[in-house]
Amino acid sequence: MRGAAAGDRALTEALFQRLLPRIRNLVRYLTSADAEAQDIAQEAALAVLLGLSGYRGDGSFHGWVDRIVVRITLARRRRSRTLAARSDDARDVDEAHEAVSATPFDERYAARRRLVLLFDQLPIEQRDVLVLHHVLDMTASEIGDQLGVSPETVRTRLRRAKARLRSLVEEGTGGSS
Repeated sequence: MRGAAAGDRALTEALFQRLLPRIRNLVRYLTSADAEAQDIAQEAALAVLLGLSGYRGDGSFHGWVDRIVVRITLARRRRSRTLAARSDDARDVDEAHEAVSATPFDERYAARRRLVLLFDQLPIEQRDVLVLHHVLDMTASEIGDQLGVSPETVRTRLRRAKARLRSLVEEGTGGSS
């Protein structure tokens, strides 16, 4: 990490390759549009690399990266205000492809894809708190600070998001065949 912060090209590339999957996953859980998620992930990865010299080492490096990614994602969403869900046609194509190509190797991908489709059905405020709480292990206070809402609002959104997810799973929606 220090070598990358000092400008070592090979170490920067290695760090980038190691962090990119984590960044992509987090951004994808916070957004519903795959194309925009890729753009945001690239923007966030660049912000992380450019900010390496500012990392003080006070906490977890991954926690620092995650917070940058969340900040970039939320800012980009606020700027665009146009996160539209993928069209039903595109979703149908994805689901048909999953059904045709489901092999034992693909089972984890398919399960993860179903989870993403379930998350896509949640209101964005509920998705945000679920990801920040369960993926990043942030407290209600930390999430509230990040989103600009009270901890009680965060807890309410978490309860509603869990109830909605439970309902979606029981209904069998979420892209499973």
